[in-house]
Amino acid sequence: MRLFFTILLTFFLNLTFSQTNTITDDTEISIITIGPGNSLADKFGHSGIRIKDNSRDLFFNYGVYDFTKPNFYLNFTLGKLEYKLDVSNFNDVLNYYELQNRDVKEQILNLSYEDKHQIWRFLLNNYKPENQFYLYDFFYDNCATRIIDVLEKSTHKTFDFSHSNDKTFRQLVNSKLNWNTWKNLGTDIALGGVTDIKASKKD
Repeated sequence: MRLFFTILLTFFLNLTFSQTNTITDDTEISIITIGPGNSLADKFGHSGIRIKDNSRDLFFNYGVYDFTKPNFYLNFTLGKLEYKLDVSNFNDVLNYYELQNRDVKEQILNLSYEDKHQIWRFLLNNYKPENQFYLYDFFYDNCATRIIDVLEKSTHKTFDFSHSNDKTFRQLVNSKLNWNTWKNLGTDIALGGVTDIKASKKD
């Protein structure tokens, strides 16, 4: 039954792409930010890109992984876990995270039609089977950094990050974990010395 619904969902998503493979002036592109969850893999929240107009409401998600793979948490922190880009109906995503009582925030981007078009084409190209997968890196290549990559590479623009920061990666990570837990200790050890580097504004 699960396989049937997976095939059905894939069919409808492909139909959406084939029927509306261009965007319009009314298309909205936004960044969706999801608050932390209870599991270790969810402690740092999640991010994705929403594409919405009269013909679609899609969530492009660079944070899909197989939780059942051996040594999941070790590979998660060492940057050896394979992630992929997936696409879902946004309302399904919203309902999923609301059931977990997690915050969901949206930032609609002020983009020209040309920017929207380039972002849409870039995402469609990334969604091709040969381009979907990448090796996750805890700090430098993940669901959040991929959003910046999409925006900069597709529009050929740079973005100003004005948020100030005077903390190291370790301090930022520990702020999301209870210090007196095995999760905190294990993450601290697995991530290693790189966590003592001061994070830049963009980081």
